[in-house]
Amino acid sequence: LGDEAGYAYAKTWAIWGHFISGKPDAAVAAADDVREWVTANRYTDPYPYFKSLGTLTYVLTSRGTTEEVEQICNELISLGEEVGNNRCVAYGTQGLAFFATVMLRLDEGIELARKAHSIAKDPIYAETANLTRSAAATMAGHLEEARAAVDDLVGSVESGVDLPAPMFVSLADGVAMMSEGQLTAGRDQLLEVRAEADRTDRGWERLFGDIYIGSIFARMVSGEATRDLKRLLRNPRFLKYVRRARKEAEPRLRAAMRDAEETGFRGVIPIVQLELAKLLIHKGDTAQARSLLESCLETISFAGEHEGTRRVKALLDSISS
Repeated sequence: LGDEAGYAYAKTWAIWGHFISGKPDAAVAAADDVREWVTANRYTDPYPYFKSLGTLTYVLTSRGTTEEVEQICNELISLGEEVGNNRCVAYGTQGLAFFATVMLRLDEGIELARKAHSIAKDPIYAETANLTRSAAATMAGHLEEARAAVDDLVGSVESGVDLPAPMFVSLADGVAMMSEGQLTAGRDQLLEVRAEADRTDRGWERLFGDIYIGSIFARMVSGEATRDLKRLLRNPRFLKYVRRARKEAEPRLRAAMRDAEETGFRGVIPIVQLELAKLLIHKGDTAQARSLLESCLETISFAGEHEGTRRVKALLDSISS
């Protein structure tokens, strides 16, 4: 590689490293540093172009600076189709799936992640799509969909696929286990991964560890989890876990809110606001829940009217009547 190409490749790989370690501003700076070069050379060397800009869309979505995310993703898809680069098309589609998921357009996120998975021939790109599919399905309460995505992910890890966010796989698996009634095994796995994220400075998994743990605990307290999966009620330890969940759900979700603010991952705050608001409604604190929902709605309305805005408006209506 020449000096400029080598520098572009190094910065391209650094973008993901900064992102996963919880340094979104450094990730954006690395992407900006090589954007002109990778764009100018996208036809002769498409990899640093789609990899740097595709990863940038993750960062921008997570930061909440989403104005150009869809445009970048569509440009990646167009280039990939034009030059016959499968990974470019898959990564652009995956960026759209992630954006839809964070905007709480969860069914759309699932469909786009499925599409990205079906497009991808490289297993790393296929399973990166499954990471988003599992997250969107978990948040939407589509437990069979989430389990199918997690099983694909676990199978790939066991077969030696080097995924870019392996701890996220374990988080998704832990949530799936708890939702299926494997309360002790699922909880222990979630807490273990959360602790490992702290030890290894993996800011992204630390944040989503708190979101996942807080959300599954909140849904146990509110009864949402048992509505989704009645066999939880047959677990003799369920009431014990509900008692623990009552103590931990709100602090976990509030910790995630603080972490998102402090790290700059403000784009995921609407996810936390929605889960915390549902818990507060269950507790009878409708004033605070309303404030959270109104803030959430303001953020996700950037993408216009969609399933997420309708979900939030329905909750607001439920506490206004």
